Amino acid sequence: MRHPMFLGIALMLLVLVPPAHGAVVEWNAASGSPPDSVCPAWTKITNGGAATFIGDVFRIATTSCSQNVLYLQSDTSIAIPDTLVLEARLAVDQGTECVGPCGHYRQVAALNVTTAPHFGSLCFVAPGEVMLVTNPCGAALTAAASTSGMHTYRVRIVNGTSVTVYQAGVPLLSGSAYTSASDHSPTPRVLWGDGSSLAWGTTRWEWVRHNAHADGCATTSVTPGSRGGARSGAAPNPFRRATTLHFTTTPSGSVRVVLYDIGGRRVRQLESPAGAAGARTVEWDGLDSNGRRVRPGTYYFRTPDDPAANPGVVIRIE
Repeated sequence: MRHPMFLGIALMLLVLVPPAHGAVVEWNAASGSPPDSVCPAWTKITNGGAATFIGDVFRIATTSCSQNVLYLQSDTSIAIPDTLVLEARLAVDQGTECVGPCGHYRQVAALNVTTAPHFGSLCFVAPGEVMLVTNPCGAALTAAASTSGMHTYRVRIVNGTSVTVYQAGVPLLSGSAYTSASDHSPTPRVLWGDGSSLAWGTTRWEWVRHNAHADGCATTSVTPGSRGGARSGAAPNPFRRATTLHFTTTPSGSVRVVLYDIGGRRVRQLESPAGAAGARTVEWDGLDSNGRRVRPGTYYFRTPDDPAANPGVVIRIE
């Protein structure tokens, strides 16, 4: 499966508003690094099921309601801003809801946030619909939507209480956060994956990000090539003004290096001088193809002359 940067994404992504005390956390499956191995790490919680890479997509699969595979950040790793935004790009291949005491309540793909002790929001993506839970036990709010293909979902929580759920920038559901000792943790947290004991199925995830980051790394750091092959990277990384991109390629001669932003938009094409196959470098001055300095954030680079080469990740900071 091709990475979304080569799919020509036409969807306009709402820019996350970072809290004054922190930075945006971004994890992308194209890095080849599982969520629990990056910084800040997403803690993996599982009692069955599997999480595997398929190309540049992360597949989570469970086969019964007793199985879960979810990833969460909590405690000192996050701090809840006035406007919290949790976004993910995912597809629901299969989802089955189990019988529970609270009606049509939960499904296979979870995007959940605890904003205060035992208080928060639960959003689920199911086959053909998006769900928002607004009370501790009762049918969820639902909106019909195409969910089998890759879509960008956004959960926006204002002042910890007012919740709006979007698909591809279009608002689908609005409601309020609620109190529940069983649904929400005693400390703030952000959670995604198969996070329900009342549903199971198969989902595919391209990336996840939120703006509740407080401590630790400035943003998610990744290690491209962890699934095999030579690594690509940059130094310094993160960088402010300029950096050197490092990669390994099999062709000799000059090699093109193309940079993309996290939304898949092409930012700049560079060219490594002619040389032998193997380890190569190219300088990037932090400018886009129009000569403008790129915004702080995560950028990906690939070598289209060697499609088998691993992608690299570089982060620009203020």
